Amino acid sequence: MTLLPGPKAREFQQRLLRWDVRGKRSLPWRQHSRTAYEVLIAELLLRKTGMATVRQVYEGFLARFPSPHELAHAEISEIGAVIGILGLCFAYGKSLPLVDSNVVRVLQRVFSFKSSKRRPHTDPVLWQASSEVIAGAPPARANQALLDFAGTVCVHQNPKCDICPMRDLCDYFQAKGDQTRA
Repeated sequence: MTLLPGPKAREFQQRLLRWDVRGKRSLPWRQHSRTAYEVLIAELLLRKTGMATVRQVYEGFLARFPSPHELAHAEISEIGAVIGILGLCFAYGKSLPLVDSNVVRVLQRVFSFKSSKRRPHTDPVLWQASSEVIAGAPPARANQALLDFAGTVCVHQNPKCDICPMRDLCDYFQAKGDQTRA
């Protein structure tokens, strides 16, 4: 079952990947030589913590706990000392969708999705839509591009529609324009 209009989803994906070439963020956990462990640590840290904070902690964490073995044998207090300010793993390149609040926002704006779930990131419809957006593209790159796009252009407050490469595809932008013309 396909949820997204095929041509629009493909065009969105192509524009997203073109945007990614110049718009992606340079983050230490995206280095090509990262191990699955290093990517997992980044993903776990990013689950509940802002990007800027994780940036400050990530390299120090890996310097102190360079492998699962060192982490497994560490005292809780040692781990806490390293990540004290903190309060789907891309490692294997599997073609798996990603749905967090940022992806939900982009899918809702571009494709007019309205989740019936109180916690939209648990909605199977949004997972299917996210899967369709990344279908056929390198999955890690497509997911990371989607996150970067959501974090830099399609932001929560005051989205940057004036520089958005998706604006003519975006239902939110079209509706916003219709409201200003009315």
